[in-house]
Amino acid sequence: MDQPIDDLKKIKGANDKNVTQIDVNQIEVEKNVNLDFSVFFSDSMYRMVAKIAFEWYCLQNDISGKVKAFERIIQFITNGIGDDIVTIVGNEELYSTLKMNTNFGSHTLLSYIAKDNSVNVLISLFGIAIYNIRISDFVIDECRNNVIFQELTLDSKRVQFKFDTFGNFKSDFQKKFTEVELENGMKAKIPKDMTDVLIRYEFFYGTSYPLFQGNLQCTNKSNEKIMNIIIKNIEDILQSSVVILRGLKRFVKEHFNNFDEEIKLNPKSNNKKAMFMFYLLFTVGQSNGNIKNLSDLNKVLEVKFSSKTIRINDKMIYKLNGKIYSTANYSDIILKGAKTVYSWKYE
Repeated sequence: MDQPIDDLKKIKGANDKNVTQIDVNQIEVEKNVNLDFSVFFSDSMYRMVAKIAFEWYCLQNDISGKVKAFERIIQFITNGIGDDIVTIVGNEELYSTLKMNTNFGSHTLLSYIAKDNSVNVLISLFGIAIYNIRISDFVIDECRNNVIFQELTLDSKRVQFKFDTFGNFKSDFQKKFTEVELENGMKAKIPKDMTDVLIRYEFFYGTSYPLFQGNLQCTNKSNEKIMNIIIKNIEDILQSSVVILRGLKRFVKEHFNNFDEEIKLNPKSNNKKAMFMFYLLFTVGQSNGNIKNLSDLNKVLEVKFSSKTIRINDKMIYKLNGKIYSTANYSDIILKGAKTVYSWKYE
């Protein structure tokens, strides 16, 4: 990098005393970001999630005109008028079961009819906080679908089901299973279609339904319990990673001007996510063409890490870096992997 130094020295006042060449690969840059957790309990947040829930519910029911029953939530969204329309859920078991049954970092929306006959929507933002939005005080004829579930994943995929009543939802779910007799004489029910991806989501909705019927611990005020849940969920997201093609391609685009320059990694870097991404490219490059797409890569990673969601910590990065730096031609391998990933097509 002599040329940039020479160019700098041509600037008036620049000389050997105030211009020094350094090796950026030996520099460690640390950036700290302060989070204002009060935003999760702010009026602007409540009105935003109310707008999302209301528009989503109307979309699922093909509502395009104004309906009188929605006047209360409309006033809250537009003017901030109204109490207890939006609350935050504090049931830890709901957060954990939702996390087990949905994809890492996804948004989840579902609607239900509460015990008091009100129509409600639950919104989980990235799995961090779950909000309960009261759409209307009663079920209305204009909106037939009231048992709705949708997940929006990080890779822009959508999974959804919707029914008019919980009874019809339950009946349809039960029809998806067939009874078989086991060797010990016991009977068990198994899915008729093992490829039906909706079953796990429907199972989550069905088993969580008792919570929706009056056992949700909701508040519109900050408290220690909910704060601890939110903090833990943020920590989990920041320390975990899930591999999606859009993210991999964006990383390649940001870190590689072309695929001919030598790559020098910084062994002192504390950017764990970046180092993990370099390891992914290293893994693809080392496969000698055996990893042909994202599906192949995820299968390899699931074997290596025993999970689709990978928790990134100092110990793991130290181990992965050891594998990279112990390979003499790691730069060529990473470049090969980056070029391969960049050529992959979106599914």
